[in-house]
Amino acid sequence: MIKKEKLIYLRQLKAESIQILCKVVPAFINPVMMHSVVKDYFVMLHLAMKAFGPSKLPMEWDTATAGAIVRESGKIVINS
Repeated sequence: MIKKEKLIYLRQLKAESIQILCKVVPAFINPVMMHSVVKDYFVMLHLAMKAFGPSKLPMEWDTATAGAIVRESGKIVINS
């Protein structure tokens, strides 16, 4: 079970990450989120959905390792 202090810290970290995304993404014309590990993909996708949802995601995702690309339309395209 996660200790209460650690859970509070994780919630603060999540809130700060969402705030950073909301400030940085609009500063670019065509932002791209790049990462290399599947776990990173799911964490970043979750944060982006919290930051910009329920509207479409305003960035393109390069997820060569994860095998999927989330485009500006917000749709997930699986690469084969």
